[in-house]
Amino acid sequence: MKIWISYLNRLIHCHPIQTLKNSGVKEILIISSQEHSGAIIEHFGDGRKLGVDLTYKVQNMFPEDGVTGIAQALKLAENFVGNSSFATILGDNWFENTFEQEFRSFEHSDMINSFKNHAPAAIFLKEVHDPQRFGVATLGENSRVLEIIEKPESPKTNFAVVGLYLFTPHVFTILPTLKPSRRKELEVTDVNNHYVKSGTMRSYILSGKWKDAGTPESMLETIKYVNGE
Repeated sequence: MKIWISYLNRLIHCHPIQTLKNSGVKEILIISSQEHSGAIIEHFGDGRKLGVDLTYKVQNMFPEDGVTGIAQALKLAENFVGNSSFATILGDNWFENTFEQEFRSFEHSDMINSFKNHAPAAIFLKEVHDPQRFGVATLGENSRVLEIIEKPESPKTNFAVVGLYLFTPHVFTILPTLKPSRRKELEVTDVNNHYVKSGTMRSYILSGKWKDAGTPESMLETIKYVNGE
């Protein structure tokens, strides 16, 4: 597993890059909006100071068809990814864990499943007290994912889908089939549910702390936590 993706729509700090580096990743593509790309490139450069190799892509937040979203950003990564398995990590997520073991496990199973012509994917889960804010996963035996519902009013579980996903190049055959959601985005939940329905979605449950900066309140909480305040 040589190539990964980092999707940053907010620049809080370099934690997502450090998470990937500490998990054994050295080649990283940063996808950001035009509004933030200049500051991100100025801050990180080519990545040498961090011990990684950085490449950049700009996601147009106002495309002609009006459709954006994480899955739309994934389309920009196809040439970068090539034939490698890869991860997508969201720039507004903070993880205490590192994931070298999980990444290697996924790569190994990727080779096995590709041989059997069953492309896998994987999500990471964390039990939270406010699952209504997130995609929520229902699990079966051996942590098999049975269902993912985005921001449910009455969640069946407390397992939130966090901002880290593992895919193979097979995902690029799914993206053209997606339909925009009500908020005119191509949703990564729709991508994940494709693998759920095919029975090839696996999950890893986080043991360490996880912080999400998806709202102003949670962003402030995350920054304070990371800074030890």
